[in-house]
Amino acid sequence: MYMQVEAERRKRATVLELEITRESAISEAEGQKQAQILTSEAEKAEQINQVAGEASAFVVKAKAKAEVAALTQQNGNSAVSLCGRAVRECLF
Repeated sequence: MYMQVEAERRKRATVLELEITRESAISEAEGQKQAQILTSEAEKAEQINQVAGEASAFVVKAKAKAEVAALTQQNGNSAVSLCGRAVRECLF
């Protein structure tokens, strides 16, 4: 009887140890899975931020070029206008 009780105790201890090992492996796998997900999300966010920054820089450059073109045209028209007045004044 004693041997039977002892065998049953060992059996329960073995089952408990196996269950603990199993739960530990599951927890570790879940942790690794979450780490991979977080790493992937961080990389995605970094790429989005980089592209958004590049797009913003492109817009700023385009606006600056448009302003330069507008000022150049405006100044060019002013210069032509001034030359025209000077020529008229000399001729008349």
